[in-house]
Amino acid sequence: MIKIYTDGSFINGKCGFGAVISDNGTIMEEISGAVTDPQSLRHRQVAGEVEAVLQALKWCSNNGVNECEIYFDYQGVQSWATGEWKRKTALTQTYHDLLVKSEIKIKWVKVKAHSGDPMNDEADRLAKAGCGLANNEVLAKKDPVEISTNVLLDQAGKTGINFAEFLNSEDIDAYYSGTYNGMYSRVEIGSGKDRLGIVDIYNTKKKSLKPDFRGFKNDLDKKIINDLWDRFLKASLS
Repeated sequence: MIKIYTDGSFINGKCGFGAVISDNGTIMEEISGAVTDPQSLRHRQVAGEVEAVLQALKWCSNNGVNECEIYFDYQGVQSWATGEWKRKTALTQTYHDLLVKSEIKIKWVKVKAHSGDPMNDEADRLAKAGCGLANNEVLAKKDPVEISTNVLLDQAGKTGINFAEFLNSEDIDAYYSGTYNGMYSRVEIGSGKDRLGIVDIYNTKKKSLKPDFRGFKNDLDKKIINDLWDRFLKASLS
């Protein structure tokens, strides 16, 4: 069966996606591209995660593949597709509708990010390379662009992504907005008039995955998010 590893990335305001398509361990295609639609970019890395799946399914359709396994590290790509998570935005609703209409049978496989899986790491590199592309350009069978990564900051970014995902699963509107100052990642809770506050997740030699809860006008909201962080961190370490 065709196996597809997908990933998304958000670097310095740019969003990229990557997919590695293999058959019996042999790589058949590598896809890297950029997401530049302003509405999609509001969702930062999530837009890349979603687009990676859509581009992979497009490849399957063009190559007569009607069944595949999709390996992913962001739970939303499965949960929005299957309807397990609510679709509160145009991005997730459109994604869900396209997956429902797709005739390709998908087996979803969750993998842990940065776990040493070569295919998953390659999809991550392709997604980061996609951040350097422009105007929804899609490249196939290209060598990935090497992008230097601060290990501690990369871990903070992935933790921010996973925490936003965890909040989404608790029916709380939240999204990862990127990494800043080479020190922390940011998760924004709510948006516009419904914004509750932000959580900056520091990960430096002196501060190991330490959250800073900022901008909360309501102490109860802050406590709820703080308690959810504790639950999230405990589950992550178990």
